[in-house]
Amino acid sequence: MVDAKSVISIAPDPKVAIISAMLKHPDDLSTLVALRQKLIREKTIIDQQLKIGVQNQMEETKEALDILGTTKEQVLGIRANMKNIDSLCKDAQGLITDYPRIRK
Repeated sequence: MVDAKSVISIAPDPKVAIISAMLKHPDDLSTLVALRQKLIREKTIIDQQLKIGVQNQMEETKEALDILGTTKEQVLGIRANMKNIDSLCKDAQGLITDYPRIRK
């Protein structure tokens, strides 16, 4: 026959230790229903907090991706404008007949 102490020592699971701390005496079994309801309420609260946390993280991630998309479009626009400016500068250099001399 296996007693509770040997099960706890074999399985170092923290859940088993918590349950064994809650049920130290045989009379504690009479409070098992109330204890189960309390744990269910706590689990429900934790599940709701996790759900809210996940929703917040998803919303923040979506906003960050939207910002990244906008930033990418702006960078591509700046790149196109810089290429346009570079092209205009090269064209302007060709229009000035004495550009190399002026540059010196």
